[in-house]
Amino acid sequence: MYKFVRHKSDGFPILFPNLKLLLFLPKYTRQIRTRGGGIFAGRKNYLRRCGIMKKTERVCFGMMRREREITDHGQITAILDQGKVVHLGLCEDGWPYVVPMNYGWTETDGRLRLYVHGAREGYKYAVLAKNPRVAFSVETEIMPFGGELPCQYGTGYACVMGRGTARDVTDVEEKKQALTILMKTQTGKDFTFTDALTTVVRVLCIEVDSYTAKRRPLPPGKAPRQEDPHA
Repeated sequence: MYKFVRHKSDGFPILFPNLKLLLFLPKYTRQIRTRGGGIFAGRKNYLRRCGIMKKTERVCFGMMRREREITDHGQITAILDQGKVVHLGLCEDGWPYVVPMNYGWTETDGRLRLYVHGAREGYKYAVLAKNPRVAFSVETEIMPFGGELPCQYGTGYACVMGRGTARDVTDVEEKKQALTILMKTQTGKDFTFTDALTTVVRVLCIEVDSYTAKRRPLPPGKAPRQEDPHA
């Protein structure tokens, strides 16, 4: 039998006897943490059946390895500058579809936008026409490292991950600006585009709703592992 008691700070302490965990759901973020500081990635449906969540509510499960989280804005923008490929996660009729694309990024009034371009027709556009919601990931600083045991192998990296909504860029001026931004991210150079050049490509803007960033550095004493091209 479960007993739910309203906390003085308007949160909900919840006791799960079968898991021997005391969980606390803050009223606004609905983050779920164990006493040890980790994140309990339990099923949202379970919380809904218990009456803690409505069907329309989301649970925000925070980053498990908090020590790897990047919150410094300068470090986050550096990752976006260094990474040249974004992996876009789309979904059609319950089936995920991931496509890598070159990108450019900009930030206006604290709102992050990603621009991608490609051929004028393609499968991804058909998917986005049905569901414009996307997830994305940008990775850089990829550094594999080894060890004496299999479990001591790993990879150092830095990444930005998030979600947003895709839209077609149809305005010619925005399209020219988007292509200039994309080339600046890709090459570090400033290019200009004519109206005619914009007609041969299709440009998408990802209006980013939320994102996180993290870095896994090389362990102390480790050096990047050199891959043998002949192996």
